[in-house]
Amino acid sequence: MTQVIAVVNPKGGVGKTTTAIHVSAGLAVAGSRVLLVDLDPQAHATRGLGLGSPAKRGGGTQPFEGLSPVLGDLEGARVLERIRPTRVEGLSVLTACGEGVGAEDELRGRTDRTRGLTEVLSPVASRFDFALVDTPPGLGLLPLMALVSADGVLSPVHCGGFALEGLADLLQAIRRVRQHENPRLSLLGLVLTLYQDEVAACREVAEEVRAYLPRKVCRTVVPRDPALVEAALRGLSILEHDVCSRGANAYIELTKEVLGYG
Repeated sequence: MTQVIAVVNPKGGVGKTTTAIHVSAGLAVAGSRVLLVDLDPQAHATRGLGLGSPAKRGGGTQPFEGLSPVLGDLEGARVLERIRPTRVEGLSVLTACGEGVGAEDELRGRTDRTRGLTEVLSPVASRFDFALVDTPPGLGLLPLMALVSADGVLSPVHCGGFALEGLADLLQAIRRVRQHENPRLSLLGLVLTLYQDEVAACREVAEEVRAYLPRKVCRTVVPRDPALVEAALRGLSILEHDVCSRGANAYIELTKEVLGYG
């Protein structure tokens, strides 16, 4: 049975996509069959693993046709057509496309709209050990769908200003989903990201987060590492780009923690 992990934080720029990509890659390298679900209309997880077709103008890539048509029709069987392998053995991506917002609009009128991703993932449950769901900022319909489909939540927290902003809303959303739609949902952990030990403010924020939820902060702290940015620009996981970097070491350790949750 697939363990579904939603990577969620209402704030943007906290490292959700980075965490989703590199934990997925780490799990695959450790021998698991992994599906990375790119639920963000910006498709950064899709692009961050080098998937896409050449853009018509300028640089970069355009992602494959992805989740929008599937979610809009709630036809889970069509998901198999949109799963793409990556260079990392054992890791596949359910690609996103820029129509995600349109799909969200289509779903708003459906009484079962929050279960859309659950329906999408059901045909592939026997094919993967883990499914990690990368979500857009906020707590709109797409993140909510991820929470309804998930067994657990991994929430990256930027070691910068206003780190606790949005966490109370996330915890409330988890409680609400657990009470009304998905009783198995739990908070696996908060992941401190973009950490700089030499910056006093980062140390203070880390202490504040640990004091807020002492039993839910992951042991692993992800540093601010240029290698992680370079990996994203090259469409590579950090394990392919620079396995000896501080960022790679952090995500290897975080992967071990995720495996321990199971």
